[in-house]
Amino acid sequence: RSTRFDIHENTAWTFSSKSGYRRDFEIITKDIYGNAVARADKFVTKIRGDTNILEEESKLTFVDISEALYKLSYQVSQPGQYLMDIGLAGGNGLLGEYYT
Repeated sequence: RSTRFDIHENTAWTFSSKSGYRRDFEIITKDIYGNAVARADKFVTKIRGDTNILEEESKLTFVDISEALYKLSYQVSQPGQYLMDIGLAGGNGLLGEYYT
């Protein structure tokens, strides 16, 4: 079962993870009024944590499930506490501030 989150611009979540364990999340893209919106934009993501894993060691995948609903899966190579930043990249770059 996936955990579900809403995203309308840029968001950060904190997670704990075990080494080699795949975790799934569902993301619903919404406008600033909370309405689900299908987005053809790409996501920009970054995982960081105390273990300082290399970017290629974190495996992130996005799957478009249906209008406005996406499945995000990730797997890290080392156990620990991680912060995941997710942003929406539009035609004019990222919306708002990111990685703060």
